[in-house]
Amino acid sequence: MKLSVAAGSALACAVTSMGVLAIPGSAHAALQTLTVELNDYDFITPNGQDLAQFMAQDVATGGVNVTVTLNPTNLPNGPYYFASTGGGHITVGFNLDTTITAADITFGANDGNTFDFETNKSPPPGRLGTYDFALQGNFNGTNSHFTGPLTFHIAGVTVADFTQNVAGYYAAADFGVKGGDFTGEAGGKIGTIVGTPEASTWAMMLLGFAGLGFAGYRRARGSRIAPAVA
Repeated sequence: MKLSVAAGSALACAVTSMGVLAIPGSAHAALQTLTVELNDYDFITPNGQDLAQFMAQDVATGGVNVTVTLNPTNLPNGPYYFASTGGGHITVGFNLDTTITAADITFGANDGNTFDFETNKSPPPGRLGTYDFALQGNFNGTNSHFTGPLTFHIAGVTVADFTQNVAGYYAAADFGVKGGDFTGEAGGKIGTIVGTPEASTWAMMLLGFAGLGFAGYRRARGSRIAPAVA
C-alpha cells in the first residue's frame, strides 16, 4: 500500500476555491513526514510497545532525511544497541515504490559506524517479510555500542514513495543488548503522515487572505456609499 496523503493543503485549496489565489507558478502543498513506530517484535519483548521509531522527512531541496531511533524507555534489560548479526538480519530495512542504489544514500555521522547497502533482505524468522532496501552495519553484533539515532538521506524520493511490504510492514530495525546476549528485529505496520506547508505555499495563503480582506473591505465600503450616490 502506497502512502497518499495531502496533509496541510486543505486550507490553501479552500482559499483557492474562493477565487482570490490567482498566482502564476506552482509549489508543493506540503513537506511530509512519515512516522512508523516499530512495535511488532520477533523475540522476547511482548508486542505493542514502541521499541524504536522510523521517521522519514521530505527535504525542500529534494529527497528525504531518515532517522531511526531506539526508545530506551520501552526497552527492558538494557542497555540496547543497534545490531549487525548477519544470517539475514539487517540493521534497518524499508520499502519504496521506486528503485534506488547505494549512490542515493548519504549517511550522517552515526558515531563513526559505516553501513553496506543491500536489497531484498528477509530477516529471520521471516514473519516481518522481505524489505526492498536495507542497511547492514559494518560491525559485529552490538559491539559498536551504537545507541543511535541512525541517520541517512535518500536522494530522488519523497515520503509518498514509502510502502508496506507483502507482510504489511513499512520498516524494521535490528537491535539487542550489550554483548550480544540476544538480538531481534522490530517492525512497524502503521505509518502516520503529516504535512507542513512550504514557505512559498504560506506566502500564497497569506496573499489569498489579504485578498479576501481587501475584497470584504471594498464590498462594505461600497454598500455604505451607495445611498449617497443614489
